[in-house]
Amino acid sequence: MSEKAEHWAVFIFSVASSLGGLFYYVVISPSPENAGRGGVLGLAITLGFLFVSRDYGSRFFKTLTDTIPRIRATIQEMKERQSTSMAERAPLTSPELEQRISVLAQSIDIDRQGHETENRFLAAATVIATLVSGYGDVIAKRLIEVLK
Repeated sequence: MSEKAEHWAVFIFSVASSLGGLFYYVVISPSPENAGRGGVLGLAITLGFLFVSRDYGSRFFKTLTDTIPRIRATIQEMKERQSTSMAERAPLTSPELEQRISVLAQSIDIDRQGHETENRFLAAATVIATLVSGYGDVIAKRLIEVLK
């Protein structure tokens, strides 16, 4: 499942449980004091996804232990080649190093875009779930009165 599809799924499940719980305790089993339960479930789904999906620590660790040492080794090799052949001066940057840095920059940008989308979905789902959990009883009382 793609990242965007996951965000949509979490958003839909969160909003459905929030509004579904409100609907259930208004229409099917009128009980305004329980109407916020769906919002609490929606909030739990959203926050659970938030904490499980963000693996910043492992990404940072991988960069420190894997990517940076490889780049340093490549730079060191370039310096050694340059010092052994003084007659023929090697360029300061190699195409391979430029390509790696370009890929790393693109990866960071793609990751940033994904997090912006994720933040929007999670913020919307959290707001809806929080409002339903906090004010579900008030909304349910009003709706029950209107539907009578």
